[in-house]
Amino acid sequence: EAVRSLPTDVYALVIGRGSNNAVERTRQAAQHAGVGDRLIIAPQVDRIQDVMAISDVVLSLSTKAESFGRTVAEALALGRPVIGYDHGGVGEILARLYPQGRVPVGDGRILVERIRSFLADPPHVPDEQPFLKSRMQAETLRVYRELTEQTTCPEKP
Repeated sequence: EAVRSLPTDVYALVIGRGSNNAVERTRQAAQHAGVGDRLIIAPQVDRIQDVMAISDVVLSLSTKAESFGRTVAEALALGRPVIGYDHGGVGEILARLYPQGRVPVGDGRILVERIRSFLADPPHVPDEQPFLKSRMQAETLRVYRELTEQTTCPEKP
């Protein structure tokens, strides 16, 4: 539905695995809305960051709350504007790093307004990204080191 409300030169690209039923429902919904020619459904790709890097806006619109929201973190790390539903990990990351990308879950009107706004004048994506894989790995290892240094093993009798 959101695609129908956007300019005709805007295309939606859906990437990834999904059940055949979900893919077919998405395709049928696009056809029913009259935007089947503006929806591209592609299979999973090895380097999703290459696709995100050339995208004008990255959307994270799962109606099921994700525990982390990796898509959002990766897109922001690439400097791409992100719009996502404000729940779960997606909402938490957007609240901290890119609050202008938050949209209430299922609110199609605000979603379309936000996409239009981002396409017309994309908000700046901050350079500092605390959720980089290398940074998170280093922080996790630091915590493990601290814990092992504090833990003493009891001596065997």
